[in-house]
Amino acid sequence: MIVPATALGGKGVISVLSNVLPEETVKMANAALSGDMHTASKMQCQLYPLIKALFSEVNPIPVKAAMAALGFCENYLRLPLVPMEKAHEEQLLADLMQVVQQALCSYDQMRCTEGKALEQELRNRGNTILDH
Repeated sequence: MIVPATALGGKGVISVLSNVLPEETVKMANAALSGDMHTASKMQCQLYPLIKALFSEVNPIPVKAAMAALGFCENYLRLPLVPMEKAHEEQLLADLMQVVQQALCSYDQMRCTEGKALEQELRNRGNTILDH
């Protein structure tokens, strides 16, 4: 949790979220580190459902599933890791889609002029999240 860590004097973070949403994670960390706790806290709250879903199972299982849904890799796991439980995966994908839409719309207005533009951009990137 970036905001609580920096509020307690932390000087940086190691973040699972940064694998999935690196730009948003950097913006949130920079806001917190610069003392803009209002912005950082708002971002932390918006991203919390996804953060929670990324820890619904042992790391790196959820982050691999999220990265695969975004088209960055295949969701290939080696033992002892196993695929996510279906209920956890469905929640992760739902939270991921919501947060990705919010992030693109909130932090980059040019890329979110309408919902169809976002959907087309995600499809152009080869993302499979829209198929879930």
